[in-house]
Amino acid sequence: ANTAPRRELNAAPVAAWVDGDMRYCMRALRDIGAGEEVLLDYQSSQASALAFFTTYGFTLGRGEHGAGEGMCRDLGSGDFGHPGPDADPLLRSVWRFAAEHCHPLEAARPKGRRRTA
Repeated sequence: ANTAPRRELNAAPVAAWVDGDMRYCMRALRDIGAGEEVLLDYQSSQASALAFFTTYGFTLGRGEHGAGEGMCRDLGSGDFGHPGPDADPLLRSVWRFAAEHCHPLEAARPKGRRRTA
């Protein structure tokens, strides 16, 4: 199972005690076609984008996460320019996170141009 924005979810986890053991299963929220990906809620609306990123290694789009006070304090700087295609994959992931959640206009700028404010 994977996750998606709430409007795209098609399953929900269900937990129950059965004969003294905790059992987990998934309940379909709508008909799920053969070969269709099962999408569960990873509670993105309750976690900041930074908490979600550090837990799962990715985020959903802007507005899909809870508030994160000060999460961009160190990533919102204009000195954090595009790392380039040959940079370490982790650095590229952090840049994509910052571009999406801290200064979204950065991702739309041509390569080599940095934010000035």
